[in-house]
Amino acid sequence: MSKSSIGDLRAAVDAQIDWTVEVSKYREYGNALIEYARFPEVTISAHTEPDQAEEDIAVPLQRVYTGTKPVIMASLANTPCAKFGLQGVLERLNTTLGTSHTLDNRTLSSLLEDCITKKYDFGTAYGFLRTAWYTIDWSEILYRMRECEKKDREMRRCALHGSEIVVPYLYPRRGWDLYSNRVVPIWTFGGAVPRGISHAWVAEDERIDVWTPINGFEWPVPIPKGANLDLIRIEMLNKGLEYVWLDVLCLRQEGGLREDLRAEEWKLDVPTIGSVYHHFKTHCYLNGLGGLSV
Repeated sequence: MSKSSIGDLRAAVDAQIDWTVEVSKYREYGNALIEYARFPEVTISAHTEPDQAEEDIAVPLQRVYTGTKPVIMASLANTPCAKFGLQGVLERLNTTLGTSHTLDNRTLSSLLEDCITKKYDFGTAYGFLRTAWYTIDWSEILYRMRECEKKDREMRRCALHGSEIVVPYLYPRRGWDLYSNRVVPIWTFGGAVPRGISHAWVAEDERIDVWTPINGFEWPVPIPKGANLDLIRIEMLNKGLEYVWLDVLCLRQEGGLREDLRAEEWKLDVPTIGSVYHHFKTHCYLNGLGGLSV
């Protein structure tokens, strides 16, 4: 191995270590007061999410989820923050997360204003802010968020040298946060590793392209006819999961709004897909996507 190659590898490894340290600090600072949180019981079902009769759902775990995790309904996730206004967004975050924050907190107020300015829906705002919500120092958490974004860009830049993947085991760029029902940058997970969802591909005439708010309508999600992402979410919640990774939903697909970004991201994201399935048990759908899993 040449000196330049060794230098590239060292830089990539250092960037990955820096990323891990930073997102861990983000979670540590953001969860400082989480032990005091008390979450209300939540129920989401096939009837309330995709509006299907529960008895028509073949997979029992996809029919209904009831629990005390801070899970929000799709109808709330899909509502634009601008419709609620600043106070309304804060009230719903407080209700969901069992807190009593106020707009007197200038940093928090600024973050919520930013969500409205960026035209986020509530689910996206919730996905970005949940890990930070129990901090004791909002000024520190704002700094941590910016550092996480910076370290994430640096890690991915260093992992790819020309056409060569320097570090093959890499956190995915984004993941599916089941609680907010949104695809968000992986650094917002605070170092938590998403569980992989593996599925068998079906013939092109047996699948459809779905545009969904889950990934911000950024690219069409090719799924088998009859499959439903909301039902898959219910099943994964019943399995006790918070974060998952589903390729067609989390990996930029053809036909999206930013084909230039897809081509660029795929240089790194496609060759390193295997790292998603490397760490923990993978949930496998052996007949398309959304049927019985193992």
